Amino acid sequence: WARLASIPAIAEVNGIHVDELQSRGISGVRLRLFSMREQQIIQGATRVICVTSGLREQVVQRYNVKPDRCIVINNGTDIEMFRPRLRQECLAQTDLNGETFNIGFVGAFQSWIDFEAMLQAAKRLCEQAIPVQLILVGDGPSYAEVAQRRNELGLEQVVRLVGRVPHNMVPVWLGAFDVCLAPSSGAYVQAIGKSSMKLFEYMASSRPVVASALPGESEIIVAARAGMLYQPGDDARLATHLAKLYQDPALREEMGRNGRAYVTQHHSWDRVAEQTEAVMKAAIQGA
Repeated sequence: WARLASIPAIAEVNGIHVDELQSRGISGVRLRLFSMREQQIIQGATRVICVTSGLREQVVQRYNVKPDRCIVINNGTDIEMFRPRLRQECLAQTDLNGETFNIGFVGAFQSWIDFEAMLQAAKRLCEQAIPVQLILVGDGPSYAEVAQRRNELGLEQVVRLVGRVPHNMVPVWLGAFDVCLAPSSGAYVQAIGKSSMKLFEYMASSRPVVASALPGESEIIVAARAGMLYQPGDDARLATHLAKLYQDPALREEMGRNGRAYVTQHHSWDRVAEQTEAVMKAAIQGA
């Protein structure tokens, strides 16, 4: 439509969808048609916006997009909706125990989320007599598998599966957590990197973050001094980080403040909009 109307077209790429479809077992004619369509859209765009540097490299190499037409703009968040909240009010609204160490995850239950490491880390903390509660908020293809694995590990009293919640309740759940988790694993995520909105929501809510050491998010957490990193699958290191944060409330507060300040400056939707507008202007001007 853009070509017919002789106007610039901007494509935003959040992932290589063909790879995602393959990981779900889709193949044959449907996959080939989708691949052709995705290639046509990306190659035909005047500018391509990617949410991570790794994804930009994939787009440049696989779709032969000129590097100067491919720009990285990370995701962002609503810093008014996701903001620091009174913990006691959040605990009351979510019915969580304020006496336990509440570590939480919010997001889609997908195959690339490192649920096994979270469950094993919770088990390790229990063995250290840390009064931990792992709260998993969300839904998705892996939900039943995670529930089964929780039961196999005997963590029914430790791990709470909340399921899907209304979007306006997500900030309340974050406000009730002591630490937020952003764990992922797998070759695909390692290749393209991550720029999940959950990370920016966590940080905007002044929550310290423990995340997988993956391209994209790792650099942000380090630059913001907003959390700790562990190698995907290393539940022992994840548990060590969580134990340290449990023992050091002041460090949790400091990381939370740092994260909020960093996201406010660099990753609000207003900031993302400004960057996107600049790309659009350059496309219009033919720069």
